[in-house]
Amino acid sequence: PAVNLIGGATFGEQTVIGNSEFESNMSFSTLVELDGDGGLTGTVPTQLPLDVEPFERNGIEGFLVSDNLNSQILFANANDLSSQVPVTPLPNLTRAPLALQMRRTPSGSFLLCTLEIFGSWVTEYDASGQVLTSVDVLALGVTASGVAPLENGNLLVSGPTGVHVVDPVAGTLTTVLADVDGLYVSEPTTGSGYCTGVPNSTGVPAATSAVGSRAVADDEM
Repeated sequence: PAVNLIGGATFGEQTVIGNSEFESNMSFSTLVELDGDGGLTGTVPTQLPLDVEPFERNGIEGFLVSDNLNSQILFANANDLSSQVPVTPLPNLTRAPLALQMRRTPSGSFLLCTLEIFGSWVTEYDASGQVLTSVDVLALGVTASGVAPLENGNLLVSGPTGVHVVDPVAGTLTTVLADVDGLYVSEPTTGSGYCTGVPNSTGVPAATSAVGSRAVADDEM
């Protein structure tokens, strides 16, 4: 059953959603595949996926899938979702990391938010799974569950402490929206802004510009 759909991605007419279910110490998680009309075309087993992100690796189109049962990121072939190969283990395995949102970047790398004991990290990997940059945003005073690359090279991160802009080179953080419980960051199909879901809405704007400046819209998702 589709009981906990978290994270989805689309390539052309194909949409894949992570169905993350864990019960009685057993994982019943799947990748759910939909066609262009939203019809179910198939499901394949995977392990506790909390996000799915379209990605091209070694010339092959597919999806990055977070495998939180085995603490790794997988690559699933778009033509055969059951073909899932490890890309990289999660960072800091001894501290029980949890993989949250992933986002590909224009340069072909991908970003990953992980929450762990005594840390909240945003890490950038190349297509082979090698670490390019890594920032512990908890050391900067915030926790990140969502991330998106900005046009100027900085990172937009969202979490229970609000929405922030992180400079991964300087290791600095600027708060854009405070006191907002932001979840994953999504990029609208039109315009150049970003939105983050806000549960228990308070009416605080939850959209920021493509370079991470102040809110550009008053609507919440």
